[in-house]
Amino acid sequence: MRIILTILSLLSFSTHAQVLRQSTEKCISKVEQLSQKNKFDEGIKTIENAIANPKNTEDDLTQLYGYLGGLYINIDSVKLAREAIEKSLEFLPNAKSPVSKAVAFRFKSLLNSFFNLPDEVVKDAITGLQLIENQEGHLDLKYHLNYLLYATYSGWKDEDKMMQYIKECDKYAQQSGNPNYKANVDLGLSAIYLFRFRENNKVSDLDSNQFYLQKAYKTYQSHPTEVSGSTLVIMMINFANYLLEHSSESLTTRKVEAYKYLKIAETTLEEKRAPFKRWVNIYGIKSEFAMPEGDLETAENYLLEG
Repeated sequence: MRIILTILSLLSFSTHAQVLRQSTEKCISKVEQLSQKNKFDEGIKTIENAIANPKNTEDDLTQLYGYLGGLYINIDSVKLAREAIEKSLEFLPNAKSPVSKAVAFRFKSLLNSFFNLPDEVVKDAITGLQLIENQEGHLDLKYHLNYLLYATYSGWKDEDKMMQYIKECDKYAQQSGNPNYKANVDLGLSAIYLFRFRENNKVSDLDSNQFYLQKAYKTYQSHPTEVSGSTLVIMMINFANYLLEHSSESLTTRKVEAYKYLKIAETTLEEKRAPFKRWVNIYGIKSEFAMPEGDLETAENYLLEG
């Protein structure tokens, strides 16, 4: 198993532009709350109702369609996501605010990330950041654009760039005070140190991996309603994966501890507070624990479930 990057944290929604009508700002704020609870279908209905308002400006529509596309990405509705983001880009030329334009590029970048087009992801994310580099505030938008860059460079295993952009994310997470952002930054840092350990086999890097993973979990414990279920599930899977791959304890001890973390992840998934597809990671880890025990039938069943 490999550590999971918290790409789904990119889909936390927040209001961005002062030029938006008040009803649009309220709509996006509501969608943010729904997305935190993994209620993407309800978020889609909320956005669609807002789009139908005849008083919408180009700025309203640029952002609303962008967010709609992001919601569709969350539920893997690729065709609808593409259509919504293309609509956002149609309104972009007449939008007055550079922030609205940056929002459009954020979701265009996110769509390209979904299609595994990393060069386009970087191009669009940097364009978005350039549009708002002289704009005060908009911490959430700056955070998400930088996280897209971090995630893309992680795919290229460019640790210098990964560290550069996760530090930018950390800056905006600290300024915003958003616990979910903070937890995801620490998950990102833990991933960087795990990459380093796999390259250099330095125990200090593995210790740093665990330090930041524990730090993310402490953030969740302090703010359980403000850290998303998706982020929590990824933490638990990464803890279990550490026990599978790197702990020096006996197999039995490692399995007991790992299953405690996986149980938290399973409960969160059963409560529908995180994307269903995370079950694949859980069953994969359980399968890998079963194989060294010689229980190949159970291992196979877990893989089939996955």
